[in-house]
Amino acid sequence: MEKKSLFKIAVMLTGIIFSLQTYSQLIITTGSTPAQMVQNTLLGPGISVSNVTFVGSTSSPYQIGEFSNGNTTNLGMDQGIVMSSGDVTQIPGPVTNFASTSVGTAGIPEIDNIAGGTSYDGAKLEFDFIPLDNIIQFQYVFGSEEYPEYVNSSYNDAFVFLITGPNPSGGNYTDQNIALIPFTTTPVTINNVNSGSNSAYYIDNQALNGQTIVLDGFTTVLIAQADVTACQSYHIKIAIADIGDSAFDSDVFLKANSFSTDALDIVITYSNGTSALEGCSTATVTATVGNAPAAPLVVNYTISGTSTNGTDFATIPSSITIPAGNTSASFTISPILDGIAEGTETVIFALPNLCGGFSYDTVYIANNTILSVNAGLDQTICASAMPATLTATSAGGVAPVSFAWDNGAGNGASVQVSPATTTTYTVTATDACGQTSTDQVTVNVIVNPTSTFTATTPICQNDTCTVQYLGSASSGASFTWNFGGATVLSGSGIGPYSITWGTPGTYNLTLTVTENGCASTLSTQSVTVNAYGSPQCCILPTPNAGPDKSVCFLTTNLEGIASIPTGVWTCVPPTANIITNSDPTSLVIVPTDGVYTFTWTETANPGCIASDEVVITFNQQPVANAGTGGQTCSHSFNLNGLASVGIGTWTANPATGVTFGNSNNASTNVTVTTDGVYTFTWTENNNGCTNAASVQVTFTTMPVANAGPNAAVCLLSNTMQAVASVGVGTWTVASGPGNVLFNDYNSPTSNINVGITGFYTLIWTEDNGNGCTDQDTVVI
Repeated sequence: MEKKSLFKIAVMLTGIIFSLQTYSQLIITTGSTPAQMVQNTLLGPGISVSNVTFVGSTSSPYQIGEFSNGNTTNLGMDQGIVMSSGDVTQIPGPVTNFASTSVGTAGIPEIDNIAGGTSYDGAKLEFDFIPLDNIIQFQYVFGSEEYPEYVNSSYNDAFVFLITGPNPSGGNYTDQNIALIPFTTTPVTINNVNSGSNSAYYIDNQALNGQTIVLDGFTTVLIAQADVTACQSYHIKIAIADIGDSAFDSDVFLKANSFSTDALDIVITYSNGTSALEGCSTATVTATVGNAPAAPLVVNYTISGTSTNGTDFATIPSSITIPAGNTSASFTISPILDGIAEGTETVIFALPNLCGGFSYDTVYIANNTILSVNAGLDQTICASAMPATLTATSAGGVAPVSFAWDNGAGNGASVQVSPATTTTYTVTATDACGQTSTDQVTVNVIVNPTSTFTATTPICQNDTCTVQYLGSASSGASFTWNFGGATVLSGSGIGPYSITWGTPGTYNLTLTVTENGCASTLSTQSVTVNAYGSPQCCILPTPNAGPDKSVCFLTTNLEGIASIPTGVWTCVPPTANIITNSDPTSLVIVPTDGVYTFTWTETANPGCIASDEVVITFNQQPVANAGTGGQTCSHSFNLNGLASVGIGTWTANPATGVTFGNSNNASTNVTVTTDGVYTFTWTENNNGCTNAASVQVTFTTMPVANAGPNAAVCLLSNTMQAVASVGVGTWTVASGPGNVLFNDYNSPTSNINVGITGFYTLIWTEDNGNGCTDQDTVVI
């Protein structure tokens, strides 16, 4: 046993390097009893089962369970029952895992007899059955952690399918094993099905690096079958166990609905629950046969029960045809919602069988009632009392019932709404069957009146305060005024009112308006009553600080207009120098440019003070400096102006052919296309304050002197071959053995004479008259 465990661990460690991909896995569930697993999962058509027993562990560790999601694995079947010599919950997972559970259950004597060894951790499922045809069969897969290292060893876990009952060929089966290799009488075992023996039926899961089933190897999907006599009673034992020790689990998978015969059968399924509900859910009736017929097979049945065909459900035929090559055909029973309280009704199908009787299957039709909904009584509500609560109730239908309101009211039996105007809401009730019913309720909204009003404030003692209502109510509404102890001089109801106070102070006035049973909120206005002769109760002066303006210097004259003789200037910021601050037209000087606010304040008497403001923007006057001009022997010149403030711009006269490197940079390059005298003007603008300066630049073309080619002559005279460009040219002698006589020093083709032979270097110099010269030499 220890050697087996050590080898398995080595295999696990080696397998880790193969693949880290994620795969779907088999799903194992253990919630059903063995009897439920047989009846609901294993059992197929044409057979009945009774007396189900199970020997083994039905709690953790579980030796029996149900599997599903097999189609996402390499098992070969999607769902069914699984039995194990270990724990079935360890089956899902990659092959690099290891399933080996010592359950501690007893061995299986029937397996001991076949395997020739002692069994451990046994699990045995057995039951009686009556077939309705002459062959029973089911599909299975056997797998084990013993693969592949213990093939042909004494550690040979085993399983059996043992049938007992009448043998149609004579005598009886007595624990006849039908788990056989196809077309042989050889039992399916680890030693008989592996990579070396009957390999067509073997899957090496370890070599495949399986990611969904832990077992190192298992068989393909095999079929166990036996000839039987229809309508006779048989017994079957399905058992599995470890052999030789309790290590390394083995499992047998039994395909769902595969324990069956070829007999005709009717299977009932429901679209929802365990019955078909009137006007809601349906039942599907399926006629099945074990083997697909070569020709269409007509299945005749009789219909009975408490319901009426075509009245309680849509009309169905009295027979159904299974097409050639198919094993089933179906039709649907759709119950009709008739609104009659009649309890659960039945549709009974009777199908003749080989036992001389009938097989019965029943469809149950549950009663349903028509759904209705009540949205409640219409409501009238003041806007200020929102929200309004709407409550719907339903009757009939199938629970649960949901409620949906329109106009944004939401969902639910009870909702709260706050419509701004009168609104009708529709509620739709929907039951579990999709049946719907609607109703409406109207919320009549009364808009609360408003209580807005104005009151003259401040006023002087014994002066009149006018109170004016500005709200939405009509004159027929109820107005509740509180004038704070004032004497009402005139007015009633909606007003307006004239009121007065004889005592100085602050008084609160309030108003509430009620109309159509809805009250407004309380509005309040405060009125200040100043004492007669106080500063507030005087004739205020009307100072005028003059118009806002923008100036181009740091000095200007204020332009205030006095309404009374006494006034004074102040400034923000306070750095301005107001020469005479009591003069409305005083000169003012500021230290820096910027925005200054000047306030002209006039005082009539203590407390009777009024002021006016003027905003003046001071801008520094630019001082343009265009730099120095000059003359250049090219068509390019570097202007060298100096910037002061604001934005500067160069312009040219004439402007044709002139290009500035950067016309907004005081120091920039300028190019022209033709010779001439150009005037360049540098203009600076600081918020509208401008200044300009100009320079002149003379552009002349630089001469290109060409003295002609060097020459060797056989005489003491020669005609020069200089090429003139611009300006005036002149010949001079640079060197030579004697004197040179030119017949025209200014002619590029002058004739020369010398007294002796030798090398003479002559210079041709050109001057354009503007100080731009160039020269070239020639050797004769």
